[in-house]
Amino acid sequence: LLEILQKVRGAIEFNIYGPIEDKSYWNKCQNVIMNMNENVKIKYLGQIPNEKVNEVYQEHHVAILLTLGENFGHSIAEALIGGCPVIISDRTPWRNLKKYSAGYDISLDNEEYLISAIEYYVEMNNLDYKSNSMSAFDYAKKNSNTEENINSYSKMFDIC
Repeated sequence: LLEILQKVRGAIEFNIYGPIEDKSYWNKCQNVIMNMNENVKIKYLGQIPNEKVNEVYQEHHVAILLTLGENFGHSIAEALIGGCPVIISDRTPWRNLKKYSAGYDISLDNEEYLISAIEYYVEMNNLDYKSNSMSAFDYAKKNSNTEENINSYSKMFDIC
């Protein structure tokens, strides 16, 4: 993602949250951050206490969660419920996000589309953003408590 951000036009404030689990990988990230274009400002803000997660998503415009493999995407659901559209890989159960104005689910191999998706939000006016934010929340509400999802979670946690 950091390498993608170097190719994005427009002013971006990008905050990174979570623990640093791989110091070698983080050092590589820091090298990219140190050479970032001036239009992109990056901050590492550490871990978020569970009770603050929704508040953090409500304070941000887009959650970008591009991973090579994703489980049921609790962080994705939390972002959407917080009214924060997401840009995610196409390897999650969260699909057709653009159709519902809730974000984008994109192949990680499609760099141009990733750049375009980020720039879409960079260029968006406040009225359109508020509409997308509400759409993200509505999408999460409609898709979080379906019988299919409940059954999937039950299997995942071996509850039933």
